[in-house]
Amino acid sequence: MDEATNYDPKGLSQLCASFDEGGGVALGDAFAIYSIVASPPDWNTTELKSGLRAELISAASAVRNVIPVLVTTENVFAVNVVSLPCPKDPPINSVRDISPRDSLPWFLINASKFSKHQIVGRRDIVESLLMILQRPWCVLELCCCDNPAISAIHRFAIVASELNPELYNYALILLHQELKRRTIPCIGGIKRTGLSFTKLWIPFAELDTTWFAIKEVSNIYMQIGAAKQEEYFES
Repeated sequence: MDEATNYDPKGLSQLCASFDEGGGVALGDAFAIYSIVASPPDWNTTELKSGLRAELISAASAVRNVIPVLVTTENVFAVNVVSLPCPKDPPINSVRDISPRDSLPWFLINASKFSKHQIVGRRDIVESLLMILQRPWCVLELCCCDNPAISAIHRFAIVASELNPELYNYALILLHQELKRRTIPCIGGIKRTGLSFTKLWIPFAELDTTWFAIKEVSNIYMQIGAAKQEEYFES
């Protein structure tokens, strides 16, 4: 594509997905955090308490001040969307040994390598964050952001949990734990964890491609997947 095309936010998420081969994507020099799966609760309804609506808007504005959120139509060159590396699975009956590295969450490793991150959403800033925070994988990517961004997103997640506690439980757990390990004060407590973490927690911003450093994060990744599957069968 040799000239700019207007993509609406939903279209931009789809564009990111089309380039994503498992390692995530970058928009220019920033890692893109996006979701095309989750649909957020309808927060902008008359039934929603006006106070909570105001809190969501205020908390979302604070997030936008510390991390870019694409929610309006943007001029995007397809060439600026970069597919990030993800080692391919070895062929069946491969003679070489399969390394633990082959099953690592490479989207997360790649996210940790970027100093810049941005959220790709839709409609407005509140809906974009409500959508992203539903996906544990997106929250893990958010945990790779800088301290001000994580603090602001954590504050928003606390307000979002008042809208739907169960839906945003995982976001609160992961953001709370990341802030704790970065020795940043956390606001609010966690009523239901659903996950148990070992004492060894590598702050996401310090991840590298060594097996020792990424092992704990890989375990967390698998724990979340198992917990989500358990919830699915119980529902």
